[in-house]
Amino acid sequence: MAGKPTKVLPPNQQAIRAAKAINDRQTEYAITGQRGLKLLVMPSGSAAFVFRYDYHHGLKRLQRKVTIGNRDATDFGTAKRKADELRRAVENGADPVSDAQQRATAMTLRQLFADRRAKDERRVGSTLADYEKVLQRDVFPELGDIPAGEISPDALARVLSAVEERSIHSAHRARSALGSTYRWGLRKRLVKVNPCVGLGFTAKSKPRTRVPKDVELHVVWNGMDHPKAAMSVAVKAIVRLAILTGQRRSEVTGMRISELSGLETDKPRWLIPGERMKRKDRDQLVPLSRQAAAIISSVIEHAENGCVFPADRGRVAFGVTPRLPHIHPESISRAMGRLCDLLSDIEAKKAQDLPNYQALDYSHIVIHDMRKAVATWLRENNFGSDVVDLILHHSPRGVTGSHYDFAKLEGPVR
Repeated sequence: MAGKPTKVLPPNQQAIRAAKAINDRQTEYAITGQRGLKLLVMPSGSAAFVFRYDYHHGLKRLQRKVTIGNRDATDFGTAKRKADELRRAVENGADPVSDAQQRATAMTLRQLFADRRAKDERRVGSTLADYEKVLQRDVFPELGDIPAGEISPDALARVLSAVEERSIHSAHRARSALGSTYRWGLRKRLVKVNPCVGLGFTAKSKPRTRVPKDVELHVVWNGMDHPKAAMSVAVKAIVRLAILTGQRRSEVTGMRISELSGLETDKPRWLIPGERMKRKDRDQLVPLSRQAAAIISSVIEHAENGCVFPADRGRVAFGVTPRLPHIHPESISRAMGRLCDLLSDIEAKKAQDLPNYQALDYSHIVIHDMRKAVATWLRENNFGSDVVDLILHHSPRGVTGSHYDFAKLEGPVR
């Protein structure tokens, strides 16, 4: 232990409260029976409990001091308990000062996610933006400024349970954001453990089994031209290209002239760079059908700044820059929703006017279902899963697929 002080106080609150600096100089008091626990009294009258100990680092003996708390805010009982904890830690070989310094410089949960937001190239930007939104709202207020490596599973469970009381969906998204962020941190060696392991998901999303039938696709395709659908030429083109190619709404809306080639030939192509894809490690080759090529050719003259489907600046406030240079993917989802509601209303009216008419329900069809329609049709017509994966740009299976097989299979895919 450090050098023995000359002043000693009895172990009671009254004596400790009455202790003063001697000769207007900082005075250190030992407390009877409390090894390492001291009271430092300043000439101003303020005082603090500290714990002193010796730490052996190799052949060196280092004198350490840990501040426990101000005398006005910390009573003797609390200081004693904290000193006992520190004493046991030192006896077990710990160095509380060094540990505290490491904690002070450790990456907080907020900083860990910010680092991921800036560097994670494997996760699509819109997903990370969604994660950031839910973490800012539901997790960071309580855990954001705590070192990520010190957050316990119990702490996460407590926060997620509170979120679940308000919204099961939000709790699920928060759990997804936390789990994937800690897995990213483990890969980058920024954290040593993932406290989300074993927590499970508060709610599991049910996979959508709705697959549009041929007759429904026919009605959706032609329904876009209904006067009440009020869909622009560009929006209709995007939905029809999603049906024909099986690509995601974000990939179609973000189509660029530089990605297209051979539109006037018998082998038109659309090469989507990996940076625009959900799976970013490979580019996506889409051999275009003649119908898809014709649709693109009909709208490409309206391209701006390289975007085939530029944002409609007339729909944003004067002087406001659109969030994206092209039509926003969410605009397509909303347009699709309005269209399907219209089609459902038309079907319901037919059922009223025609006896025994079996009305079709379009209200639950979404733009992403076009990928299900493509994949299901292919598999039911005996195309292999390798072709389906290439069309949907899903990760290849196994080591061969991920490290050795880079075939495009353009013939079967076309």
